[in-house]
Amino acid sequence: MISLSTVGQSLNKGAMRMLGTLVAAAVALTLIAWFAQERWWYVAVLPLYLGFCTYMFTGEKRTYFWWCCAFVCLVIATHSAGDAPNTLNSAVLRVQQTGMGILVYTLVSVLLWPSDTRGALDEATRKLFTTQAKLYRTYHGLLSGHGAAEDSRPLRLQEVQLLSQHEQALRGAQTDCYEVWEARHKWWRFHRLSAALMETLEHWRESFPEIQSLDLSKLLPNLEAVRTELNQRFEEIERMLAGEVPTHSPQPITLAIDKAAMNALTHFQKAAVAVAVAKFELDRLGALNRSLFDSVKDIKGYGRQVSSPLPEDTRAGGEAGLDPDRLQASVKAMAATWAAFLIWFYVDPSGHESFVEMSIILLMASVMMRLSPVTVVKALFLGALFAGLAYVFVMPHLSGYFELGAMIFGATFAIYYIFWQPQQALAKAGAIAMFLNIIAVQNQQTYDFAGYANTIAALLLAGGLAIASMYLPPSPRPEKQFLRLLGRFFRHSEHLMSRLALDWKQKRGMVDRWKTVLIPSQSTGAATEAGGVGRKARPPGVFRQQSRARAGPGHQPPRARLSDQGAGRNA
Repeated sequence: MISLSTVGQSLNKGAMRMLGTLVAAAVALTLIAWFAQERWWYVAVLPLYLGFCTYMFTGEKRTYFWWCCAFVCLVIATHSAGDAPNTLNSAVLRVQQTGMGILVYTLVSVLLWPSDTRGALDEATRKLFTTQAKLYRTYHGLLSGHGAAEDSRPLRLQEVQLLSQHEQALRGAQTDCYEVWEARHKWWRFHRLSAALMETLEHWRESFPEIQSLDLSKLLPNLEAVRTELNQRFEEIERMLAGEVPTHSPQPITLAIDKAAMNALTHFQKAAVAVAVAKFELDRLGALNRSLFDSVKDIKGYGRQVSSPLPEDTRAGGEAGLDPDRLQASVKAMAATWAAFLIWFYVDPSGHESFVEMSIILLMASVMMRLSPVTVVKALFLGALFAGLAYVFVMPHLSGYFELGAMIFGATFAIYYIFWQPQQALAKAGAIAMFLNIIAVQNQQTYDFAGYANTIAALLLAGGLAIASMYLPPSPRPEKQFLRLLGRFFRHSEHLMSRLALDWKQKRGMVDRWKTVLIPSQSTGAATEAGGVGRKARPPGVFRQQSRARAGPGHQPPRARLSDQGAGRNA
């Protein structure tokens, strides 16, 4: 379960699993101690904990840790429900088994096939920045009218994948490489700057339709000089990542604007040039480029970092906002838990407590991987069929550990060899999980086809409950999710823009303050970034005073609701 492409990534995942198992065991024992004789309180509180873990592992930080906190607690809690005296033994056994598995994998990885992931990190870093440099040059061609925006789509998809691979490689390398661990803060700074560069390039590309019809060479006299300087910086960073000494030092650049040419434009054109491209994107792109140059120079040992951190490194607001999508996933996980327990109490389907475990785990796995439960159930069902062949036709003919070990090794090798590609990770996990679960190796091995058939039936019933829970309102269908997200964008935009209205008051009450807090942090982060590098956003009062000065005394501008203007967005 913790096996990944490199030793460092596997050890890091093993550490997250061990910590999650310890937390889950403590929570499960606490709940059982509190509600040993109160099953309804037990059923009421356990889903709340699982819902909290679901909200946490659908985020971006420590996903696997929170996933282990959820499903291990569920396994211990359900197995102990009918055997309370052995609850402590069950929890301790789970912790011991997890620790022993991680220890065995660590010894095999370090002693049998040792490898250093520093080379994988360097390769991932080089590929990521090379792709971003290609995107920058492609976007400059688009700005000049060469090529189409769709031509850059493969590079954009590759950039997203490489950024994720770089994060995994960095987490693994800092675990098994002492040099990377010592410089981990520098490496993480490079990763954050790369993510900010990806975001800036995307903002820049999206602003092209508004400015491509303008004469940029006249509006921005030194645009070509800025482009040349940025190109040289990209080339020097690529040179350093390849292990060569830089030959060019970054020079200060500032994008100049011809005020006379700007005054001849309309207000929307001025906004597009002054904010979306000139003063925001290109200035910020230059600052990010310079910070990346200094960061790589420091990591490679060609000199110490001299530039100051960008404001985006420490965003205001953090993650205080609540994400409605994650809240929906949390509510669905709690609803599935309550439904599974009620079905177990009053119907007692095949699998008994295993039905409860599989129902909730299938739903939480679908939420975490952002997949349909049908896809997850299909992968587990195919794995169960493969395991059934070994359990029914092969294992009854085995005697002794040598034959059993050869069978387990061969099956595991075949699964990991066939499903080796990253896009086959779900099939690999489903096959190996059902194989180990169904063969159920014991010191005194027994075989029961009825038990295997009940496991298949429980899997299908649990899959049905998971699918039904996932399709609780709101619908998970992509076209419905898109419309909901679009409507939420307009509502949030309307609320934020209303703060700039002439009659807006600083203190609107508790409801409006909560409405602002509940807007996801991504929206507030984007609003913060719109201020640009080194510039502070002006308070609403400044805009109101400027609006009155332009409009003249007694003028009241019309207040059009964004939702009314966008009435056709549901088409």
